[in-house]
Amino acid sequence: NDNQQNDLTHVRSEFLRTQVEPTISYSRDSGVHSYGVVVGASRIKTDFSLLGTYVGNLPSDQISTVGAAGTENILGSAGFSEVDALISTFGRLNYAFDNKYLFSATIRRDASSKFAEGFRSDIFPSFSAGWRVSSEDFFPAGGFLTFLKLRAGYGELGAQNVGNYLYQSTFGTTSASSFGNGIVPGFAQTAFANESLQWETSKTINVGADFEFMDGKFAGSLEYYKKDIQNLLVAVPIPSSNGTSVPVTQNTGALDNSGVEFQISYRNNANKFKYNVGFNLGTQSSVLSAVPSEFFGPSVNEGLQSVNIFREGEAPGAFYGFNVTDVYDDQAQIDNDPNRANDPNRGALSPGDFVKEDVAGPLDDNGNPTGPDGIIDNNDLQILGSPVPDFTYGFNFNGTYGKLDFGMLFNGVYGNEIYNQARAFNTFFADGNKL
Repeated sequence: NDNQQNDLTHVRSEFLRTQVEPTISYSRDSGVHSYGVVVGASRIKTDFSLLGTYVGNLPSDQISTVGAAGTENILGSAGFSEVDALISTFGRLNYAFDNKYLFSATIRRDASSKFAEGFRSDIFPSFSAGWRVSSEDFFPAGGFLTFLKLRAGYGELGAQNVGNYLYQSTFGTTSASSFGNGIVPGFAQTAFANESLQWETSKTINVGADFEFMDGKFAGSLEYYKKDIQNLLVAVPIPSSNGTSVPVTQNTGALDNSGVEFQISYRNNANKFKYNVGFNLGTQSSVLSAVPSEFFGPSVNEGLQSVNIFREGEAPGAFYGFNVTDVYDDQAQIDNDPNRANDPNRGALSPGDFVKEDVAGPLDDNGNPTGPDGIIDNNDLQILGSPVPDFTYGFNFNGTYGKLDFGMLFNGVYGNEIYNQARAFNTFFADGNKL
């Protein structure tokens, strides 16, 4: 290995996850009554550590062990150690009467080390009910429809998809200071704490039907769902004037999701060539129903530009910016552009620049937006589209012939906008070094 600088980097990481989940189950059938009970507990613990050392100015590029370097050769080091745990207890009851009327209930208690004491645990219940209509005496036998079940449910789930120790302030030796005649290490706060951080909770209601027809060759389902997420865990950017620009994770706002899902399949097992064909379609609506204050998404380039905004009443991460309607062909088009009629920066434009739409001026005395004012500024920023698709779809095919089996799967989305970062780099940073 050619090492012109005679330096060496050594990084070692260890990741260990242990999971213990004992359960006890009991079931019994007694005439028309059938029930089962499951109780259990779960403990998941994750240990992750990393240590790195960078040494340089070694006497030879053949040295491959950092231990052979002296203390004067150590140019840098880094490391951390994290531990998190999730402890849960749960119970589930399933009951069926005459194999027609079905009921299920679950309750679980989760406790996470990612939250401060007093906020670590929460309880999440769920239940569902079903009715096998096709098992009733009044359901016509031998008809076109051979199976029908109606179902409904409600459930709550918690989410803890955040980093560790966010409820504690973080300090680092990143603030050296002058003391006496030299520079001495100093501590500075690198991240703010949020001691009230707690579980993100989703509440889902769904109603649907499962059906089969033509002697079970065709099977499908239709379902409507509504999923409301409360206490969203969001990393909210803060200005660097606070002393650090590390985003602060907060429980902020709520997200409402709803949609309809449909799927249908056809199977043919009568011949030597057996196959199954399926199709699914789903609609989706996702809206931020509550946001204490709107904020922008992460930056997408070295200019710290953001293209997403989180605003109440809009889709999460909606694309936000100026609406570009054209490109200036010549100076005459710039001079006669009504979007720039009163713009003091019009003289800085040149052919080839974007034509931006003037949609609003400053707010009036009552805080209401005004009409176009012939000036392009931040008042003209607007919602450009949603990253959430209007619907998703998929197609699958599986077949067997003798000992040979094969399958195909296609899926896609429709109606959402996509930010083309590669095109943005090629447009705004055409210096030959961008992809």
